[in-house]
Amino acid sequence: MNPISQLFIASLLLTNTLALANELVFPSNEAEIVQALSTSPFQRKSMGPDKGLADIRDDKPKVGAQIHFDFDSATIKEESYPLLREYAKALKGGLAEARL
Repeated sequence: MNPISQLFIASLLLTNTLALANELVFPSNEAEIVQALSTSPFQRKSMGPDKGLADIRDDKPKVGAQIHFDFDSATIKEESYPLLREYAKALKGGLAEARL
């Protein structure tokens, strides 16, 4: 492969990586989780009588979490518990009124 082709492929990979990085965040504590998910138009204090399909949108926030599992198992590794606890606190606290 010639150097120009390599440069082109590298630039495509970098562009796609940056686009994904702009869409997906990996918050690690309750405050970051609440902030990342509070930007959603889904979060509303009262839904009113017009709730339903009109509330479904494609512009939901994208948040990731690295949860580790035992090999070839559905058992979550203990190292992931602290992050899961942070998500639980966020969902019970600042995101208690959010629609998921």
